[in-house]
Amino acid sequence: MPSSRRSFLAFTGAALAAVGPTALAQPATWPSRAVRFVVAFPPGGLADVMIRLLVPQLTEALGQPVVIDNRGGASGNVAAVEAVRNGGDGHTFLVNVTTLESVNPIMFERMPVDPAKDLQHVALLANTQLFLVTRPTLAPNTLAEFVAYAKANPGKLSYGSAGNGTTPHVGGELFKRMRPANPH
Repeated sequence: MPSSRRSFLAFTGAALAAVGPTALAQPATWPSRAVRFVVAFPPGGLADVMIRLLVPQLTEALGQPVVIDNRGGASGNVAAVEAVRNGGDGHTFLVNVTTLESVNPIMFERMPVDPAKDLQHVALLANTQLFLVTRPTLAPNTLAEFVAYAKANPGKLSYGSAGNGTTPHVGGELFKRMRPANPH
């Protein structure tokens, strides 16, 4: 069995196991209706794609429809508000990144929800890595060359991220501020 398939099946099993305690705390008919996943990013983003891969297995295992409700905006705060205000029904789950708890309270003067008090962790969907990738036509081929190029060409480089406060954004900003002792 390929590693990615094993990882997918392992996560699916873990997600269903995590739903178990919630189901035990609910009446014996849980879930009694559709289960909703409020996703903190627009359709087509990584979090959206990952949860959509689980929908067929979850629908079959739970015997109820699984609905994806994309609520992108404010670095996950929009989705968190939706999950907290309209999701206390035992049938609503938030799919968000950890920056909701780690970065957002620093980045936003007032948080619309308190993640530590208002949310309960259920399962880890994925761990992701950050990569520095450039187009093939850009001269630098090593990190040291890239840093030298960036210093020699201020304002000519940009990067993409999933939005303010997300891990790629914070990583890019931290990289810009780094002063490596030896970038070789």
